[in-house]
Amino acid sequence: MTFIVPSRGVRAPQKHAVLQARRPRGPGPLTRCWRLAPLRASLERPRSVTPADDDNQVLGSTKVPTRKREPTSAYSYIDRARIRVKGGDGGDGCVAWRRERGNARGGPAGGNGGRGGDVYLVADAGLNTLVKFGSVVHFTAENGEKGQPKNCTGADGKALELRVPLGTVVYDAETGALLGDLDQVGARLLVARGGRGGRGNAAFKTDRNRAPVIREKGEPGTGCWLRLELRVLADIGIIGCPNAGKSTWLAAVSNARPKIADYPFTTLVPNLGVYAENVVLADIPGLCEGAHLGRGLGIGFLRHIERCRMILHLVAGDAPDPLYDLQAIRLELALFNPRLVQDKLHVVLFTKMDLPLAQQRWNDASFREAFQKAVGHRRIAAVSAVTGQGVEETMQRVCKLLEKIPQPDRLSSLPDASPGVLEQSRSPAAADTFRGDHDAIGASVDGTFRIQKERMADGQRRWRILGLPKLERLAVMTDWAYPEAVDRFQRVLRALGVTEALSQSGIRAGDVVVIANIEFDYTPDDNVFYQNALEDGVDLFKDTSDVEIAVDEDHDYREWSENVSQS
Repeated sequence: MTFIVPSRGVRAPQKHAVLQARRPRGPGPLTRCWRLAPLRASLERPRSVTPADDDNQVLGSTKVPTRKREPTSAYSYIDRARIRVKGGDGGDGCVAWRRERGNARGGPAGGNGGRGGDVYLVADAGLNTLVKFGSVVHFTAENGEKGQPKNCTGADGKALELRVPLGTVVYDAETGALLGDLDQVGARLLVARGGRGGRGNAAFKTDRNRAPVIREKGEPGTGCWLRLELRVLADIGIIGCPNAGKSTWLAAVSNARPKIADYPFTTLVPNLGVYAENVVLADIPGLCEGAHLGRGLGIGFLRHIERCRMILHLVAGDAPDPLYDLQAIRLELALFNPRLVQDKLHVVLFTKMDLPLAQQRWNDASFREAFQKAVGHRRIAAVSAVTGQGVEETMQRVCKLLEKIPQPDRLSSLPDASPGVLEQSRSPAAADTFRGDHDAIGASVDGTFRIQKERMADGQRRWRILGLPKLERLAVMTDWAYPEAVDRFQRVLRALGVTEALSQSGIRAGDVVVIANIEFDYTPDDNVFYQNALEDGVDLFKDTSDVEIAVDEDHDYREWSENVSQS
């Protein structure tokens, strides 16, 4: 067999690389050939009396453990993500003609393009983390199909639904505006709208123009960067210093099985449990002094407490200074969000009553009086989750208090919520659908616009038309390969007063006009012969005074800008 050796800089095929790796490195007998080596090794392998189990492979007398799958790390819990969403582009229109037997000139028959798909965020109760948005950042909906002959409209693009955990708050990453709060099962939030499909030549047929040769391109879909924040939805939030017994309490009152150990920061992610089939408890990782500034794990999980209707504060009975721990945690809550201390109902539990030190402190009347004074209310109980002392009685009292607390209002728990941000519309076939006000595609135009004049470094002048979203959309959807489409765009410019405003602003032949990042060369006359003369290098309307003005205005384009308004 001949081996192909690649030249330097050229990668060899994979099959040659595999064969070359198995080829013997030096000369040897026939039994050492790479083809017979596996067979010889299997024949000379000594047999062992010890049988091989499922986890180990026995080679001779040495056990070689196989590679096991590593357990999922707790750090895979992601409650913040930044993604880019974009709606699908609309399909292009079609230019076609009806040609049938007996009807040779049937007129235009080009269909319209399909609409691009929208992007939705859907709340899913089966998810509890944003980990799937950690590796994939860009999400784009399906584009609409192009229009077809015989007046066939292209198919619309499929909407893209991104499943997010229940309790996800959506922000605009660029402006910081609040777009939606997905706190209900099945709630949908429209974050990117698909583009409209372009019209075919059949849509431009009129009484004067019976055979239009014009079509529109599909409108690009809107897109934006989003910032997702997950805030756990629970009735009761369990907080406290590290190793205060929060996970032990959750395991004692529910079927949850969180990790329990005798060292601080055993819990790295929030754990959820259900008591009495309808009360949801959230075990928040341990807080420490300076948590509101990012120390420990506090700043990453303090926002999960904002959604809880009641706070269950656990104080370890064997702590060096339980009173200090109580005041430190309350101070961290107040510094992060004052409403966590002012508006939330707190219940304080003195835990680990199975230890002698905790029993000695609680039986001391002076300590119990000082503890109640520091708490500020009488909702206090001494419990032990290990032995079950006071667990069931405390939970029954907590449930009675929870019944008196009304359900929180939507967006009321968010510190940066602003009224009027969301527009809610109900659909009989779907759940609640929200639409943010960041989408300006359908905004009404009152006819006002702005002309911005710039000078480039090479002396060329540039004019930007701003403030007309519909004109920008028309510029993007116009197919410049058709002369009728160019003439239609010129008529729209004259109808909006843009052409007259440019002439009054002092624009000259050869200047560049920019509309929606599309550049046009300005000509003072629509005559096609004048355009051909410009292409040949002859300017029929050249003004000699323009040369002096260009010399006087020798500045950098960043420093020279002028705005002209026209309504």
